Amino acid sequence: MLRKLAIRLFPAAALAAILILAPQTNAQGTMSRREAPPMPPVDANKCIIAGPVTISGISSFRIKRRAEDKAVERWENYVRKKYGPSFASWANTSRSQEREITCKEYDRAVGNVWTCQAKAVPCQG
Repeated sequence: MLRKLAIRLFPAAALAAILILAPQTNAQGTMSRREAPPMPPVDANKCIIAGPVTISGISSFRIKRRAEDKAVERWENYVRKKYGPSFASWANTSRSQEREITCKEYDRAVGNVWTCQAKAVPCQG
């Protein structure tokens, strides 16, 4: 009864007391950074010697350009995880070596859809 009266008369003080005296229930995790992958062997042009990286887009799109963009996005994400962010730009890939986007059109019940595959040799930018 006294507690209810205190809460009615002094709501701000009661709230502060509850927050101070209440046990901490929301434990916070610690932030950690993922280590960068080791530097792969590169040639004189700073391109990876291991050869081209090929990634297929799993999603199907009605517009070919969207399927191409998704394939390049997946390629960049894969290369970023495997070789690090300095190699993960499609714009930095070697044009003198293999760099291509191949697409296939499929006839589905909803209409024609596109899936694309990105293939390129990652180079450091």
